[in-house]
Amino acid sequence: MYPLTPQTLEIAGHRLQLDLPSDPDQVLTDSACATNADDPYWSILWPTAKRTAECVLRHNWPPGKSALELGCGCGLVGIAGLLAGLQVTFSDIVPDAVNLALHNSQKNGFPDANGQTLDWSKPTDDRFDVLLASDLLYESGQHLPLLKFIKRTLSPEGKCYIGDPGRQNAGQFYNSALEQGWQIELLDSNLNAVSALTPGVFCLLVLFLKAPKF
Repeated sequence: MYPLTPQTLEIAGHRLQLDLPSDPDQVLTDSACATNADDPYWSILWPTAKRTAECVLRHNWPPGKSALELGCGCGLVGIAGLLAGLQVTFSDIVPDAVNLALHNSQKNGFPDANGQTLDWSKPTDDRFDVLLASDLLYESGQHLPLLKFIKRTLSPEGKCYIGDPGRQNAGQFYNSALEQGWQIELLDSNLNAVSALTPGVFCLLVLFLKAPKF
């Protein structure tokens, strides 16, 4: 684990304590030099994660729902899910990210959270009621593997929530998801419905096959 620096965040009326890599540039450098490099961006707390965490905390979740955070990084979105009453498992392709998310969940009062190192290209037998993610749509080449993973992992009446800062690639993902039969809701940061994705504007994409009551 890299050296960590503590940060305090105010998210939707909650004060969260997070430890983050002190030198994220070193993580990027190490990844660039590695033979089999994983995603190096887990070490950075992107603004979209904060917006997505706010949405998770504002949402009214039924009790007892299982959730998986995809690409968890430091675990902020998943911790918001824990605070909102979801039973969260943190996941990332990078083991250091999963360990950091579990470390941060413990700092915020959740010592028993679960974590898994997951590769979207490999199947998993686990199913979840809710999938949570932020800033995953920046590489269009990962859209189809991500959609396949969502379909395998989401329960039949589950929903997948992906926060995006308004990247151009989000529109490509949206169209690919529609072509594969997904229904999609678009929500702003206040959980109000919007009619379309807008470049540079945060949006929460909600994917589902059969609409549940949450």
